[in-house]
Order: sequence, then structure tokens, then C-alpha cells
Amino acid sequence: MARALKINCGCGYQKSLAVGGGRASISLNYIRHSFSPEELSGFERAIAKNEHDYSFHSRIAHCEHCKDIISAGVLRYSLDGKTEFIYKPCTICGKTVIPFNDSKDDNKFDKVIQCPKCAKSVQLEDDSSVMWD
Repeated sequence: MARALKINCGCGYQKSLAVGGGRASISLNYIRHSFSPEELSGFERAIAKNEHDYSFHSRIAHCEHCKDIISAGVLRYSLDGKTEFIYKPCTICGKTVIPFNDSKDDNKFDKVIQCPKCAKSVQLEDDSSVMWD
């Protein structure tokens, strides 16, 4: 089950973004239609080797071109014991995004999440009014 994450800053910036994944996200056809063949070359090798430890879900990321925090699709898979990540480009401009975390835990962030409006740290909280699948 997925949820929404509220992002709030004292300057007035607010956003609610979908994070996590639902049942549809485990379909191989969905994954294959979400990325280019070049991006999926490692993933296809993992599937061919019968390494089926993968997930597709949404995480928060930063788009430097749009100067905003967005929800980006990410494919996580294992190949030869190493975890790999492929992030979809920004849904607004199509440019590469910068993820806030590269762990299995969607609630753990490797980087400080700064407000795109004022550059101060933002507050994150679950938006319990939104659940999606």
C-alpha cells in the first residue's frame, strides 16, 4: 500500500506527494513500459538469471531543472548480490531527478530535504487522508 507524504515549510511551501507502491507496480509489463530498453539492460539480466528481487514504487526526489520536489518512479532490483536503482525522469520536464534516498526504506533519507522556495529544511509527515494502491 502506498501513501501520501506532506511536505511543509515555514515560508509557506506545501506539497503532498505519493510515495510507496501498489499491486500494479509489480507487473513486469508495467515496468518494461516505464523505462527504455537501455535503462533496463541490467534489470533484464537479473530476470534472465532468475533473480526476482525487485520492486517499483514512487519516492520523493528533487528536479534541479524545475526547482521542485517531486514524486519519481524508481525501480529497485538486485543483480549478483548488488542492489541497483533506476529513477524515472521528472514527469514535468523529463530531466534527470536527484533522489533523497537510495535505501530500501522509503522513510530514511540520505540527504537533507530543503525547501525549493527558501532552501530551509522542510518538515515531512504522513498524510493519513490519502492512501492509494
